[in-house]
Amino acid sequence: MREAIGGLGLFQIVIFFLALFSGYLCLSVNSSKAYKVKDEIINIIEKHNGIEESAIKEIQTYLTKVGYRSTGNCESGVERGYSANGRASISRGALFCIKEVSVHKYDKDNVDSLQLPERSYFAVRVFFKLDLPIFGDVFAYDLKGDTRILYFPTRWE
Repeated sequence: MREAIGGLGLFQIVIFFLALFSGYLCLSVNSSKAYKVKDEIINIIEKHNGIEESAIKEIQTYLTKVGYRSTGNCESGVERGYSANGRASISRGALFCIKEVSVHKYDKDNVDSLQLPERSYFAVRVFFKLDLPIFGDVFAYDLKGDTRILYFPTRWE
């Protein structure tokens, strides 16, 4: 009886460390995929010099190709969320969120500042989750990144 109890304790320790290792492996794979997706979305926006329908379609094609399916919520009013097949509801189901931030620093007294071209950058947010089969969604996190400052950016709508 003594060896049976000791064997059970050792078995539980092994199962615990296997679950811990598989959780770490899932988290690192999902986070690496999310970083890759964020960087590619930023590259596509910079290639198109802003957001337009062709840029959104190219991003959605890329997300389908790599099998990215993590969703999250965008901030209401300032960000636009996009799902796999179009614009998503802000409150649920967005694969990625994009927000345009204008860079206007005008000085009324300085005439040269009024002659600056229109500039802005785009903030991109993607999501990743640790989803274990038995436990479900254990960990949800979002990644944020910015494009470089774009002069005369193309805007959606």
